[in-house]
Amino acid sequence: MFKKKLLPRDPYGSSVTLLWGSRDECNAFLRKRLGVDYGGIKEACRAHTSEWTPKNGAPVHYISIVRGQSKNRLDRLAALGHELIHVALAILEFRGVAIGTDNDEPVAYYFEWLFRHCASELW
Repeated sequence: MFKKKLLPRDPYGSSVTLLWGSRDECNAFLRKRLGVDYGGIKEACRAHTSEWTPKNGAPVHYISIVRGQSKNRLDRLAALGHELIHVALAILEFRGVAIGTDNDEPVAYYFEWLFRHCASELW
Protein backbone atom coordinates (compact mmCIF):
# COMPACT_ATOMS: atom_id res chain seq x y z
CA MET A 1 0.00 0.00 0.00
CA PHE A 2 1.44 3.34 -1.09
CA LYS A 3 1.47 6.17 1.46
CA LYS A 4 2.54 9.77 1.24
CA LYS A 5 2.74 12.46 3.86
CA LEU A 6 3.45 16.12 3.30
CA LEU A 7 5.37 17.40 6.30
CA PRO A 8 4.22 20.62 7.97
CA ARG A 9 5.92 23.78 6.76
CA ASP A 10 9.27 23.93 8.44
CA PRO A 11 11.12 26.97 9.81
CA TYR A 12 12.81 27.36 6.41
CA GLY A 13 9.56 27.35 4.42
CA SER A 14 10.48 24.16 2.59
CA SER A 15 8.25 21.49 1.15
CA VAL A 16 9.15 17.90 2.10
CA THR A 17 7.01 14.83 1.35
CA LEU A 18 7.63 11.35 2.71
CA LEU A 19 6.72 8.48 0.37
CA TRP A 20 6.47 4.87 1.48
CA GLY A 21 5.63 1.99 -0.79
CA SER A 22 6.99 -0.45 -3.33
CA ARG A 23 9.68 0.68 -5.74
CA ASP A 24 7.11 0.70 -8.56
CA GLU A 25 4.63 2.79 -6.54
CA CYS A 26 7.26 5.35 -5.52
CA ASN A 27 8.66 5.55 -9.06
CA ALA A 28 5.19 5.99 -10.58
CA PHE A 29 4.41 8.85 -8.19
CA LEU A 30 7.78 10.54 -8.77
CA ARG A 31 7.63 10.18 -12.57
CA LYS A 32 4.26 11.91 -12.52
CA ARG A 33 5.55 14.71 -10.27
CA LEU A 34 9.07 15.12 -11.66
CA GLY A 35 8.51 14.44 -15.35
CA VAL A 36 9.93 12.11 -17.96
CA ASP A 37 13.60 12.83 -17.14
CA TYR A 38 13.29 11.18 -13.74
CA GLY A 39 15.63 8.19 -13.69
CA GLY A 40 13.84 6.19 -11.02
CA ILE A 41 14.80 4.48 -7.81
CA LYS A 42 17.37 1.79 -8.59
CA GLU A 43 16.99 -1.89 -7.69
CA ALA A 44 19.37 -1.98 -4.69
CA CYS A 45 18.08 1.21 -3.01
CA ARG A 46 16.29 1.04 0.33
CA ALA A 47 15.54 4.75 0.20
CA HIS A 48 15.97 7.67 -2.16
CA THR A 49 15.75 11.46 -2.16
CA SER A 50 14.43 13.41 -5.14
CA GLU A 51 14.30 17.15 -5.63
CA TRP A 52 12.29 19.30 -8.00
CA THR A 53 12.71 23.04 -8.29
CA PRO A 54 9.88 25.01 -9.88
CA LYS A 55 10.71 28.18 -11.76
CA ASN A 56 11.20 31.03 -9.30
CA GLY A 57 10.49 28.81 -6.33
CA ALA A 58 12.06 26.84 -3.53
CA PRO A 59 13.01 23.20 -4.15
CA VAL A 60 10.46 20.52 -3.33
CA HIS A 61 11.92 17.39 -1.71
CA TYR A 62 10.60 13.82 -1.82
CA ILE A 63 11.96 11.11 0.47
CA SER A 64 11.07 7.60 -0.72
CA ILE A 65 11.32 4.60 1.59
CA VAL A 66 11.07 1.40 -0.45
CA ARG A 67 8.86 -1.13 1.30
CA GLY A 68 10.31 -4.63 1.35
CA GLN A 69 13.94 -3.56 0.98
CA SER A 70 14.58 -3.16 4.70
CA LYS A 71 14.65 -6.19 6.99
CA ASN A 72 13.21 -4.42 10.02
CA ARG A 73 12.25 -1.09 11.59
CA LEU A 74 15.83 -0.23 12.46
CA ASP A 75 16.89 -0.63 8.82
CA ARG A 76 14.00 1.61 7.70
CA LEU A 77 14.93 4.27 10.26
CA ALA A 78 18.61 4.10 9.32
CA ALA A 79 17.72 4.55 5.64
CA LEU A 80 15.41 7.42 6.57
CA GLY A 81 18.17 9.11 8.61
CA HIS A 82 20.58 8.79 5.68
CA GLU A 83 18.13 10.47 3.29
CA LEU A 84 17.18 13.18 5.80
CA ILE A 85 20.81 14.28 6.05
CA HIS A 86 20.79 14.88 2.28
CA VAL A 87 17.55 16.85 2.53
CA ALA A 88 18.60 18.90 5.57
CA LEU A 89 21.91 19.90 3.97
CA ALA A 90 20.27 20.76 0.63
CA ILE A 91 17.61 22.95 2.24
CA LEU A 92 20.05 24.74 4.54
CA GLU A 93 22.41 25.38 1.61
CA PHE A 94 19.51 26.73 -0.49
CA ARG A 95 18.55 29.07 2.37
CA GLY A 96 22.15 30.29 2.75
CA VAL A 97 22.82 28.77 6.16
CA ALA A 98 26.55 28.13 6.56
CA ILE A 99 27.22 24.65 7.95
CA GLY A 100 30.56 23.41 9.25
CA THR A 101 32.21 21.91 12.30
CA ASP A 102 32.04 25.29 14.04
CA ASN A 103 28.34 25.76 13.10
CA ASP A 104 26.66 22.35 13.10
CA GLU A 105 23.65 23.12 15.33
CA PRO A 106 21.37 24.26 12.48
CA VAL A 107 21.70 20.91 10.70
CA ALA A 108 21.36 18.95 13.97
CA TYR A 109 18.16 20.76 14.98
CA TYR A 110 16.72 20.61 11.48
CA PHE A 111 17.52 16.90 11.17
CA GLU A 112 15.76 16.30 14.49
CA TRP A 113 12.70 18.23 13.30
CA LEU A 114 12.57 16.22 10.04
CA PHE A 115 13.20 12.91 11.80
CA ARG A 116 10.40 13.45 14.33
CA HIS A 117 7.88 14.12 11.56
CA CYS A 118 8.96 11.14 9.42
CA ALA A 119 9.96 8.41 11.88
CA SER A 120 6.51 7.99 13.39
CA GLU A 121 5.18 7.09 9.93
CA LEU A 122 7.74 4.31 9.50
CA TRP A 123 7.90 2.99 13.05
